Amino acid sequence: MKRNVLVIPALFLLLITASVRSQQTTPPADPTLLTVDSILTYRTKSLGPVRWTADGRGYLALEPSPTRKEFVDIIRCDLTTGNRTILVSAEKLTPTGGSAPLLVEEFDLSHDEQKLLIFTNSQRVWRSNTRGDYWVVDLKTWDLRKLGGEAAKPPEHVATGIVLAAGFSMAIAAAFCGLGQARVAASACEGIARNPAAAGAIRTAMILGLVFIETLALFTLAIVFAKVGY
Repeated sequence: MKRNVLVIPALFLLLITASVRSQQTTPPADPTLLTVDSILTYRTKSLGPVRWTADGRGYLALEPSPTRKEFVDIIRCDLTTGNRTILVSAEKLTPTGGSAPLLVEEFDLSHDEQKLLIFTNSQRVWRSNTRGDYWVVDLKTWDLRKLGGEAAKPPEHVATGIVLAAGFSMAIAAAFCGLGQARVAASACEGIARNPAAAGAIRTAMILGLVFIETLALFTLAIVFAKVGY
């Protein structure tokens, strides 16, 4: 009984001590110290796309534009002298009728260094930003041309011709496939009538022939969809 009386005050004292310690404020951690919690906040900074020049004496890279914030210039760095010159400034990448330059994410230079292919306005697909817009820049005239999209669609009269040609192609393919299947079925029926004992083998050959003929029609349909869905 006496032991139980002593245990209750001891437990009460422990609870008071724990509550007092929990209310004490811990001093803020030193941000310069590397801890288990702070190590997960560090991130690597990517160098970005780098391309060697055709002569191998330097490379091309992206650098923040000094004149247009949040945009980049394409610079050329000479490995021998270390000089850095602007190959394409952000101002040169403003499309006709646009108010802001294109934000370059990837780029590639032609072998003659007269055309520049840039990738911009990307969107995340699964794990990487692989969907976006491609532009071709003529480094002589500074003409920008977008690849794909509305600009890549053919004129209305050409589009009408494509649709008509696709329709005629499908009609011709279906007609000749139908004639071929009818010929196969008729020949199979004639063979079974002449030799009923070989009906199983003839039927198998007939089914394979019909499948192959139908495959030609499906191939034509796939090509039609590919051409019409420009």
